[in-house]
Amino acid sequence: MAPSRGFIPRRRGSGVVTEELEGETLLYVEETHRAFCLNAPAAKVWRAIDGERDTEIIATTAEVEPPLVHRTLRELAEAGLLEVAPEAKRTTVQPRASLLRWRL
Repeated sequence: MAPSRGFIPRRRGSGVVTEELEGETLLYVEETHRAFCLNAPAAKVWRAIDGERDTEIIATTAEVEPPLVHRTLRELAEAGLLEVAPEAKRTTVQPRASLLRWRL
């Protein structure tokens, strides 16, 4: 199988405690003292994140529809549970003088 070029999410490297308790997946961020309880589809997505699978493979592995995978990843990123947010893109900031020259 050829490697996919999609977004590859990575779990936050440290500071997140994961606990399976009575059929629920609980995540605790030590730095912020915030806790999260994942529903079943989100828990499947969380378990499928290994830093090597892209979103398409995660959807297949977790048996979750791709739109739900994308939404889950966005919410995990917003909660600070992923290293890089899925929508994160590098942008170039134009110097003010350059903007004035082009009258923007």
